[in-house]
Amino acid sequence: MKRIINEKGAFDIRPAERSDLDYILSTWMRTWEQSPEMDLPGMIRDKYFYHAHKFLDEILPRASRQGSLYVCQMTGAPHIIRGFLCGEVMTEPDIAYLHWVGVKRPEWNQGVGSALMEAFITDFGIEEDQNILYTFSSKVMQKCPGFARKVTQRYNLVAWPWKKYEGWSA
Repeated sequence: MKRIINEKGAFDIRPAERSDLDYILSTWMRTWEQSPEMDLPGMIRDKYFYHAHKFLDEILPRASRQGSLYVCQMTGAPHIIRGFLCGEVMTEPDIAYLHWVGVKRPEWNQGVGSALMEAFITDFGIEEDQNILYTFSSKVMQKCPGFARKVTQRYNLVAWPWKKYEGWSA
């Protein structure tokens, strides 16, 4: 467990545990169902969710082994999740991926997402000018363009949604 302190307060960040996975997976899939991609013409829902779930079944264990699957918990209450982050850092080539940051709605604008990002960036030595490719987006990013612009600039985020489609066949 590490304590991250930012302008909004102090946050307890820990590696995700097996008991957290039901929450992480269900939250991610529900948000994914409401993602902008679901509005694309020709999107076949069943095929999309089959591949989405398959992708998550691959990246969650990989991120967990790498130590890049984080949970921000309520101080003194490890079973109360405030938010989570799933990222990966590849060395050949040197690429950082941010797959998802999920923060409970009552925790929005409270510094939880920033604390999770700081843990990820610090733990993996991501340089200030290094781009981080993000592979998923939500309608929140569309509905709140000011927020989207702020976080993409602050963390050098570059959209890379194609990562999740690797291995798809028509």
